[in-house]
Amino acid sequence: MLIYLLKSGLSGGEIALAAIEMFIAFTLTFAFHEFMHAAVAVWLGDDTPRRMGRLTLNPMVHVDPVGTMLILFIGFGWGRPVVVNPSFFNKFPKHRRLMEMMVAFAGPFGNFLMALLGSVVATVIACTAGAEFNSLVYVIYGIMTYLSMFSLGLMAFNLIPIAPLDGFKILREIVPMSFRLNNDLFRKFETYGPRILLVLIILGRLGGLDVLGTIMGIISLPASLLISFIDSLIVMLLGGA
Repeated sequence: MLIYLLKSGLSGGEIALAAIEMFIAFTLTFAFHEFMHAAVAVWLGDDTPRRMGRLTLNPMVHVDPVGTMLILFIGFGWGRPVVVNPSFFNKFPKHRRLMEMMVAFAGPFGNFLMALLGSVVATVIACTAGAEFNSLVYVIYGIMTYLSMFSLGLMAFNLIPIAPLDGFKILREIVPMSFRLNNDLFRKFETYGPRILLVLIILGRLGGLDVLGTIMGIISLPASLLISFIDSLIVMLLGGA
């Protein structure tokens, strides 16, 4: 991300401000994603995230320093994954696989909520600030815009059904148990998932074949359309352009 900023022709001050806004947005995006995993796991009966101090909105608890720096520089990174123990889930005893899907889906759903929040706040600011679009409002607008963009991206990325992403965890609980245990191809797909993901990331960044970007665009399309529709309603209500 910073590489694109350095090539953008912006001044040093503008690049520094954008980098700060991006860092804050990235931090909030990863933090809320992991918090949602923790919150749903605890709600389902697993106290492991609480005991490990992960049931908090404090971003510093959820952010991985290396992962955050990498995403700022190359557009790919990670947060600190929340550890859960599904054997403690007891909310719906007859639906254990559903509970595991709920925990997996919680992170991407949290990102959707953050994308919606960021977009709504940015739209409200754009419609109401007018001549009072001062420095502080400008910074908040920038953070909210980045927050919406990054959250939508992280949601789509994590819903890709390749291990170890949340999308694969959901897929794993959807397929019949017999298929999951006995199908050699499925087990190999899970085992080699991280390598497949890495190859696709490298192809997108260096090879010009952005398969992941295409998949993410398809996954995020319904959420993007919904957010755009809500933003349009806000513009109509507030009389913005």
